Amino acid sequence: ACAEAAASRWGGVLGWPASFLGLAYFVGLLAAWPGRGREGLRPVVRLGALVSVAYLAILAVEGHRCLYCLVTHAANLGFWGLVERTPRGVG
Repeated sequence: ACAEAAASRWGGVLGWPASFLGLAYFVGLLAAWPGRGREGLRPVVRLGALVSVAYLAILAVEGHRCLYCLVTHAANLGFWGLVERTPRGVG
């Protein structure tokens, strides 16, 4: 199912596999977290959550059952929830 999702028209962005871009997103957040804290990253995390919702909708509409994709997007939405629930000024 993962190979099928990766081979679909939504499996890449600008010639790069979507999974590579997702990995870059998470590594970037990990690197920026100590320096900018939660407050400075809120807009980035919100955009990432929006992208995850879009990809989850695409997976559902196209019938892809990629467990890796589902878990990754669910974790990203959980991370977004964590960031939103963190009081302003903390981090």
